[in-house]
Amino acid sequence: MRRSLKGQHLKNLDEVRNWVDNDFASKEPASFHRGNQFLPEKWEKIVQAFGRYFN
Repeated sequence: MRRSLKGQHLKNLDEVRNWVDNDFASKEPASFHRGNQFLPEKWEKIVQAFGRYFN
């Protein structure tokens, strides 16, 4: 989503909602599944960091 927002100038909440709706609608369902598979690993990294910043 970050890359898609480059150069966008959304003026109000309705434009933001429309942009997000269109962005999600353009994605393949498999991309959401892949992203969800990595969540436990990412959550563990956050827990292990004890609130400290990391890359």
